[in-house]
Amino acid sequence: MKRINFLFISILILLDLNSLAAKDLKVIKSYKIEKPFNKWQVINLPIDIYNYSNKDLSNLRLLNIKGSDTNEVPFLINYTKIKSVSPKFEVINEVEKDGFSFFTFKLIDNSEINRINLDFGNQDYDLLVFLEGSNDNKEWFTILKNVRIFNITTLNNQKYSYNLLKFNNTKYKYYRVKTKSENKLSLNSVELQQNAVTIDSNSLFNSYTIDYKYDKKENTGNYNFNFNSKVKLSSIFLEQITNKDYVRDITIQTSLNKREGLQTIAYANYSSKDSNLINLDNPIVDNIVISINHNDNYPIEIPSFKLFIKRDYLIAKFDSYEGDFILTVCKDLENFGSYDINYFINTIPESVKELAIISNIENQTSEKIKTKWYESDYLLWLVVFLVSIILIYSSLKLMKSKEGDAE
Repeated sequence: MKRINFLFISILILLDLNSLAAKDLKVIKSYKIEKPFNKWQVINLPIDIYNYSNKDLSNLRLLNIKGSDTNEVPFLINYTKIKSVSPKFEVINEVEKDGFSFFTFKLIDNSEINRINLDFGNQDYDLLVFLEGSNDNKEWFTILKNVRIFNITTLNNQKYSYNLLKFNNTKYKYYRVKTKSENKLSLNSVELQQNAVTIDSNSLFNSYTIDYKYDKKENTGNYNFNFNSKVKLSSIFLEQITNKDYVRDITIQTSLNKREGLQTIAYANYSSKDSNLINLDNPIVDNIVISINHNDNYPIEIPSFKLFIKRDYLIAKFDSYEGDFILTVCKDLENFGSYDINYFINTIPESVKELAIISNIENQTSEKIKTKWYESDYLLWLVVFLVSIILIYSSLKLMKSKEGDAE
């Protein structure tokens, strides 16, 4: 038994020594930041970070370099904060007609909304929903179509539900939900919401070129945007045309690579009645094509655009203020750093001051940075070799001693 335990411990030691080599960081992009002056600080990520990083930013590391000693600085990636407003409204109609259920809501004030959360109680259902908007309760415009909502109970009594309708900001007086159901639906509750992104997490983006082309045969206008960098695109504002009444279908696409062609990332309406702010799911892109379909109507051109990008940032905890501090993008890293602060988020103060990025460090080739005590791979493997010899020799000696005792 002692021999087995000794061999097991020997293997663990060897694995631990070999794991040191995995802490080499192959840096492909670096940014120098100013010296911290508080324990907790915010670092706004540079706009071009997505040219080098993973989509989820999992290959970012913040390093504190003091002479030959390099340590990781723990941080959290703090995503966009959302504030939710629920305007006042009333349910003015619930009817069954021609096999469809209709639910109509009237806003008390003139508010924009972009979410409706439905609750049909405990009954089971799996429905396709249409959402329409109107300003006079007579002429209706499609906002969403064939959106699936459900409330399902499985054979083992597991419950699954999804009842949220998400759409771009709209400003209608009336909203109508239409769905076809075999059983009569009873609306238990409903909430109309306007979820807005806080100002500090989005920035106006102007570094792009536009090329406009009109397709006379299809009666469509195509606006081709090319960005100077990959960005996380959060929303697009389309300026209204004054003194005209119109409603047009908008398609937003991007080309991720030449082989796959254009991929659709959003549908929307361009209307003289709406705010025309199109919220996106933060795709990481360096180009978009906004197409306006005029159908059988006269062609119109969008006067101007405003593009907004989501700015991610780090909240870092500094135990030392000495040395150089480098934000790095690393090659071959797929997982976030495992830090204790992930379990103590409630300790972050409400007010955290920003650290600025001082300079952009150009990396000609992948640079290897070590975050452990050793300075050379040769030294590491020499230690591993010597320890391995000692362990093997000790194991053989112990085994021979046991065999002698047995005789």
